[in-house]
Amino acid sequence: MRIKNPKRTFFIGLAVWLLFFGWWLDGFLVKNWRFPLFSFKSWRYLMNEFKGGWQITSTSDWIFVSSLLMAPLIFIFLWYVACKANWGKWGKKIWKGIRWPIFVQKRKKLNKSVAAYTPKNPLNPAASYRPLAMPSSGLRTNPVPPPSKTFLNNTTAMGRFDTSEGIPIKEFNEPESFSTMPVPPFTEPSHSHQETFTKKDFEEMANTPISDIQIPKMEPVKENISSILEKAGYTFLEANISKQDGAIFAASSQELWIILNDTQPGDWLADEESFNDEDPLWFSETDHRVSPVFQLKTWAEQLQQKLGELIQVRSLLIEKDGVIINAEDMMKTWNDLGVVVCRTAEGGPVELPTISEVFKEPQEKIEPDILEKLKSML
Repeated sequence: MRIKNPKRTFFIGLAVWLLFFGWWLDGFLVKNWRFPLFSFKSWRYLMNEFKGGWQITSTSDWIFVSSLLMAPLIFIFLWYVACKANWGKWGKKIWKGIRWPIFVQKRKKLNKSVAAYTPKNPLNPAASYRPLAMPSSGLRTNPVPPPSKTFLNNTTAMGRFDTSEGIPIKEFNEPESFSTMPVPPFTEPSHSHQETFTKKDFEEMANTPISDIQIPKMEPVKENISSILEKAGYTFLEANISKQDGAIFAASSQELWIILNDTQPGDWLADEESFNDEDPLWFSETDHRVSPVFQLKTWAEQLQQKLGELIQVRSLLIEKDGVIINAEDMMKTWNDLGVVVCRTAEGGPVELPTISEVFKEPQEKIEPDILEKLKSML
């Protein structure tokens, strides 16, 4: 019989031997017959009993001898069953059960961040949505600017102003001091094109439910991925990984792109830090999933090892239906991981580049012989 993984089989056999012989069987014999399994004196005493004509008559003696004879067969059976089990999967399940309270606390913290997220104004990405400003009460609170020197000179020459009409009196008098001189009445500029905002209008706006307030939605980006890549000089390829995970492969003379469309809707909080050697997760208000950036990074590293120096492997995540609420903070992290994240259709936020912006520089077409090598290796 051929063993697929001798190293794994050996270590599993060693673990089963220690648990079965070193712990269970030794304790079973000591507790019932005071026979330490790993004691030389015990085995010498047993051999002397057989040489002296020991006859097995009692039920206890039969169980003792049967346990010693059946132990190797039971060990081999347990070894075989243990090799068939998927210990990695079971280990992850056990570990998840142990660390579940920590995971719940972390998820609650991230969910609070998701709930507190305020989307940016798609018409003006630099500014966030702010509550409406308080309307003016109609009373002028700004002080009236003091009159200019020209106004004072003219006043001195013309005489006093009639406070009722705001015009100078015909007869000239001696100029009065500035402190006693009346200021002409201020006239509020008229804005016929603006509507008057009354107290009633403000009360109606304040009583409007939040659910009835419509925030302007971000305009969807209309792009054709295939057309953009073809114009940029890329050629599409098929691979086994794309049939399972929905990835697209596009190659030029210098680089091979692994492109993954993220079609999960909703607001997502990206987290690229692994916890206890587990895959990093993205969180929404109601769900979580393995980071697609981490998946792309893993695929790219595996392909780069397989392809060697034949071509450079790069990875691209296209956010198509969801919004990464902390994308602006994660851009440096994604850049360090070597994964480009962009948006198209209704994906966001607006800080992410579009597909057209990523592939704006044309590339040279891949040579036919290299293309055939890539197809065979993928």
